[in-house]
Amino acid sequence: MIKSKNNKGFSLVEVLMYVAVLGIMISVIASFLSDVLKTNSKSQAKQAVSNNITLALSTISSEIRYAKNIYTPTSVLSSNAGQLSLETELNAVAGHATTFVDFYLDNGVVYEKREGSASSRITSDRVFVTKLRFEKYTATSGEDTVRTIIDGRINTASARPEDQATISLTSTSALRGNY
Repeated sequence: MIKSKNNKGFSLVEVLMYVAVLGIMISVIASFLSDVLKTNSKSQAKQAVSNNITLALSTISSEIRYAKNIYTPTSVLSSNAGQLSLETELNAVAGHATTFVDFYLDNGVVYEKREGSASSRITSDRVFVTKLRFEKYTATSGEDTVRTIIDGRINTASARPEDQATISLTSTSALRGNY
């Protein structure tokens, strides 16, 4: 007669095997989730820098296209911390045919200053602008043209690579005055 054992549970070896397999699975999942979070953080940083610098460049380029001329006494051209002063008919102060608008860099922030108004920032706290450069050219047609270069990075104290993002954008716009 053969006696059968009545097994009611797991042996110590089986428990150790299950724990080892579970530990390996958890470490693989944790590593995957960590990579996903790093990629997401990097993507958000790139998006913030890209959106801010693109918006600033678009705002400046649009204003250049509507400007009558560059006001050179207050413009700082061909400098990495430049300032551009434009004379424009766009949104002129009441009672005046033209007004002045300035774009400048101060402590990593791009500002727009309209005559008779307070300065307003056109980049967010999340972005630090490292270069705002304006270069003036005169086209063969006689129109003044401005090349605008903006370099920016995410404004973070973190040194982790996944938190870093930079961008450099350039635009060239001709002064056409009022269409």
